[in-house]
Amino acid sequence: MDNLLIAQSTNSYLDLGMWLGILKAAFGLGLVIFVHELGHFLVARLCGVKCEKFYIGFDFFGLSLFKFQRGETEYGIGVFPLGGYVKMLGQDDDPRKFAEESERSRKSAEDSTPVADESTAAATEATTTELDPRSYMAQSVPERMAIISAGVIMNVIFACIFAMVAYAMGVKYIVCVVGNVMPGDAAWQAGLQPGDRIVRIGDGRGEDDDQLRFSDLFSGVAFGDRERGVPLRIRREGVEEVIEVAPKPSKASDEKDGRPKIGVAPPSDTKLYTSQPAISRSTVARTGKFEGGDEIVAINGQPIKTHADILAALAAHRSEVLQVAVARESEEANASEEESVASTKTIDVEVPAQPLLRLGLITEMGPITAIQDGSPAKAAGFQPGDQIISVDGEPPGDPITLPARLRERALETVEFSVARPSEQEPITLTATLREAGWYEKTFEMKGMPVTVPALGIAYHALHRVEAVMEGLPAAEAGISAGDQLLKAEFLPADEESDDAESDRPLPGAIQFDGEEHNWAAFIDVMQWLPAGARVKLSWISDGETREAELEPQPAEGQFYPERGFLFQSLTKTRKASSLIEAARLGIRETSESVWQVFQFLNGLGTGQLSTEMLGGPGTIAVAAGSSAQAGIPQLLIFLTLLSANLAVVNFLPIPILDGGHMVFLIYEGIRGKPPSEKVMIGLSYLGLIFILGLMIYVTSLDIQRLFVWLGF
Repeated sequence: MDNLLIAQSTNSYLDLGMWLGILKAAFGLGLVIFVHELGHFLVARLCGVKCEKFYIGFDFFGLSLFKFQRGETEYGIGVFPLGGYVKMLGQDDDPRKFAEESERSRKSAEDSTPVADESTAAATEATTTELDPRSYMAQSVPERMAIISAGVIMNVIFACIFAMVAYAMGVKYIVCVVGNVMPGDAAWQAGLQPGDRIVRIGDGRGEDDDQLRFSDLFSGVAFGDRERGVPLRIRREGVEEVIEVAPKPSKASDEKDGRPKIGVAPPSDTKLYTSQPAISRSTVARTGKFEGGDEIVAINGQPIKTHADILAALAAHRSEVLQVAVARESEEANASEEESVASTKTIDVEVPAQPLLRLGLITEMGPITAIQDGSPAKAAGFQPGDQIISVDGEPPGDPITLPARLRERALETVEFSVARPSEQEPITLTATLREAGWYEKTFEMKGMPVTVPALGIAYHALHRVEAVMEGLPAAEAGISAGDQLLKAEFLPADEESDDAESDRPLPGAIQFDGEEHNWAAFIDVMQWLPAGARVKLSWISDGETREAELEPQPAEGQFYPERGFLFQSLTKTRKASSLIEAARLGIRETSESVWQVFQFLNGLGTGQLSTEMLGGPGTIAVAAGSSAQAGIPQLLIFLTLLSANLAVVNFLPIPILDGGHMVFLIYEGIRGKPPSEKVMIGLSYLGLIFILGLMIYVTSLDIQRLFVWLGF
């Protein structure tokens, strides 16, 4: 559903708020660069070094947005927004200019010494071999160390200031609650459920923290131990005991964005999304009675406190009309004071069931891929690889509807016959099904399995047709049992259709002929197609490839638990109660950000994290813009992380970076003389090649992400 929102917001360039966000982000990014270069500039001036240029951005080929001269320093903004620099006499990061800068320093010294007569000629000749006292290289090693490290120190100081101001204003964050779990993933296998509140991440001892952020879970998983798992301490509504689990993150290579995951979605609130409360084709949208910001307070007379309560109600009453009560804020005119007064009123809305749209195909059921801890399946002895042959003596039937059919038999004892690869004959397993107050979906993600909450198993719906449902489009198209599905393409509705929603974007084609099992994801995507849209299905029958255009139709007696509600994220605001607390939170935020950068670099070095997690200027700009639109405090927190990132990365021991210069200075301090010019130039060229290569790589990643966002 998030993809639908993104696609429908592509015209947001007309939004004034977006442009204001871009301006805020640009100012913030410029400020981070400015304070870094200001650190170098101030300490250099304090040491008496001549600073010839102070630039934000680079003025390659002399190109700048504007510049001015004040005293001996030229100030300006370059047209290439890739950083900034302070040009000091006798110092240049470009290895091609080492010799030139060295000569400039000596030439300056020669020019500054007047030659009165022949008696001073010898002295003049001696001074030409000396460095100008105002050049960078003429300063002592400690002074040059102070100049080089000043930029990093300023970044750390301002990171603390950014975070301190943010917490003084109040920082909004997504709470560390499980919104949903990805079918079959590590969190699902560990038994996490929607509504679980995570109060501790990792092996840390101490008190539980109810103010953990979802981003803390993100970091804990990314940097967690894949072998031992990531220890989580859980509090679950209605369960007195604290639950402790340790799901194992996936390999970085398993994830398309290179990030280890456990399969947890962020939590949703009970309030509907402000700009779009429902998916346009859904039964919720067709009522026409819900508005953005409405808060669901009751369903069928049962009070709603959390989003997990909504999931439970949708799962329990999927085939029924729902009586949904929402609280809506409104403004009413006050006749006596001639001003509006905010008030809240409750509105009751009937929401019909959402029929499950099908093409009329029942595909084969694959073997079990995962078992959930603490589930009836685990207790009954199910194992990954088991193939369910029968349920109480009957074929398991449609793998898509099996979860709903078994949910209706909660607390019953069911007998399963399964084929196990290690056994020659089928074995019988008996399980008492549980009541599952939630439902699990494929999240429209390719390759996701189907799960059965009442039993606790995951399996794939395969791409081979097992049966065809009468009266639906597949039967009319001539598809039969044994046919192999290949691909599904989505076509817009006919222009003559009165119900067509031409403004709705269509999803991309879904392949069925690869190793990914995408049938369940296809069923999910199909539920939200624009009215009148069709599916161009390709399949193989008797060795011949065939195609047909089919329009999805409601399947009799089958319903989709979701009805099209779109919810806001569940957030809280943390605001410091005093200046001391703001400072404490600011320092903690900065130290955590610095430590995260170190962990990230370590993860890249060990292979735990993929280099695909890197981002270039485009990624930084998008993240900054998104933070700016979320508010000034969120932008300041992003700048805190960016400042910490700049401080750590700039101090890596790579020639041409501050850290590389520091290594040279340490060498000079120990040996009493700098490295040879030949060595410094050679290493600087290697550093330059590395940095340029890295910039090209991360920019290519930005371009790939742009193409994905545009749908190519």
